[in-house]
Amino acid sequence: MKTQNILKLLLLTIVFFETTLSSAAATPAPTLTFSANPTSITMGSTAVLTWSSTNTTTCVGAGGWSGSQALSGTFTTPALNSTTIYTLTCTGSDGSTVTQNATLTVTSSVVNAGSKMGVNISYINDWGDRQHTFIDVMKQARGFASLNCPWDPVVCPVPLDANGWPTTDSGVFFLTPPSDPLGRPLTTTYPSMFGTYKVSFTGQATVRPYNYGVVQNVVYNPSTNTTTADLVIRPTDGYVALTFSNTTKGIQNLQVLRPGYALGTNQVFTSEFLNALAPFSTIRTMEALATNSNPVTSWAAR
Repeated sequence: MKTQNILKLLLLTIVFFETTLSSAAATPAPTLTFSANPTSITMGSTAVLTWSSTNTTTCVGAGGWSGSQALSGTFTTPALNSTTIYTLTCTGSDGSTVTQNATLTVTSSVVNAGSKMGVNISYINDWGDRQHTFIDVMKQARGFASLNCPWDPVVCPVPLDANGWPTTDSGVFFLTPPSDPLGRPLTTTYPSMFGTYKVSFTGQATVRPYNYGVVQNVVYNPSTNTTTADLVIRPTDGYVALTFSNTTKGIQNLQVLRPGYALGTNQVFTSEFLNALAPFSTIRTMEALATNSNPVTSWAAR
C-alpha cells in the first residue's frame, strides 16, 4: 500500500513539473524594436518614431513623451528645439519588461554674425519678456507668493530660504503676456506660449495650474525626493502659473521648461533666442540687466 502511494505521489510530482515547464515554455519573452527617422534634425523640425513589439500587453512612454502607447505604431514628434531622448517600455505576457531608447539629436541653425549692426535685448521678467530668452521660464518668474494671491510676491510674500526657494506652500507666475492693442489672440501674437511644459522640483506637493492650463503625469520619486509633471497650456489659456500646496517644507530647484525642451538639457538659452541674435555682432544688455535701476555698484558685488 505504501509503495502504491509513493508511486502516485511521484507521478503527480512529474505531472506538475511537466505542466509548469510546458506553461513557462508557452509564454515567450517580449521583444521590442524602436527607432527614429531621421535621428538628427535641425532646430524646429520633427521626426517619426516607429516601433513594433511581440508578446506584450502594454507599452508606456517616458522621456520626450509619456503615457500609454500602442503595442506597435508610429508617432510624429512635435517640433524639437533640443536633443531629446524618447523611451519606450513594454510589458510582456510573462510579466517581464523590455525597454528601448530613441535619441533625436537636434542641431542649431545658428550662423556666425555677418553684420556690424548691434541689437538691444529687452527686460527679463514674466510680463515683458517675449523674446524667449530662457528655456527654463522659472529664470524669469515673478517671484513666489502665498496661495491667497500668488500673482503678488510684494503684497503676499512667503518665507524663503537662503537660495530664494519658498519654505511653505506658494504660487508663482512664469509668463503673463500683455494684451494686444489690436485685440489679436495670443495664438497669433504669442504662439510659442502654448504646448506642454516639463516641470521638475525637489520635494513633494499638490501641483495645480492657477486658472489656466492642465497639470498631468505627476510622478514623485521618493529615492531622489523629486517630483516631475507636465503642464499643458491650451490655445484658450491666458498665462502660465502654478501653485504648490500640501508641502512640508516648501519646494526647491523648480524648473519649468518651455515646450520642445526636455528635462536634463544643459542648454540655457532657447534656440529661438540664439538664432535671433546670430546676425548681430554686438548685443546691448542695458534693459536685460536693469542697468538704470541696478543697486550693484561694484564688480565684486555682481
